[in-house]
Amino acid sequence: MSLRQSSFGPVEADPHAKGLGFRTFLNALEAIRGREVYDAAIKAMPCELNEALRYGKLIPSGWYPLSWDNAMLNAIVTTTNEGDRIVRETARDAMRRDIKGIYKLVFKFFSPETLYSMTPRVFSSYFDTGKTETLEIRKGFTRVRWTGCKGFERLTWIAVFYAGEMLLELAGATNIRLRIIFGAGPNDEHAEVHYHWT
Repeated sequence: MSLRQSSFGPVEADPHAKGLGFRTFLNALEAIRGREVYDAAIKAMPCELNEALRYGKLIPSGWYPLSWDNAMLNAIVTTTNEGDRIVRETARDAMRRDIKGIYKLVFKFFSPETLYSMTPRVFSSYFDTGKTETLEIRKGFTRVRWTGCKGFERLTWIAVFYAGEMLLELAGATNIRLRIIFGAGPNDEHAEVHYHWT
């Protein structure tokens, strides 16, 4: 997480999410549920976020309050009335869209096991809070832990976990199952997940 200066020295700033994540997530929502759902979700978002999206003030390379990301996810769940399912589906599609760009060729050469060892780099390209560690990885299995994820809410965790599932799928994993071992609650800054695949 970035630091800001005060008269008493550096202090921790509020957590932020990358603009690219907002844009890709909303593009995925429109693709899988249509423009009407997309427009309803934008309308349900807090005024500041709504205006940033509608007037092009939110740019892919910028960093924005993580609270905006949480608000986006909550607005999508509220307007679709689909619960966690819509977050899972959209997170997967959003990650697929991101990877189809610059990283597409990488997935042709890496196994799921090799690829998932790169998750810390992927995670830090979307969030400036917390870190992720691949604690164990072998053929068909990986154990991943996130710590210090200040500001994460339950839907944020779901989006992260299922984006990770899509990473494995794009690298050739099939029959993926994920199990939350601990954390990932509404006020948790940590979590551990096990992924199994064939």
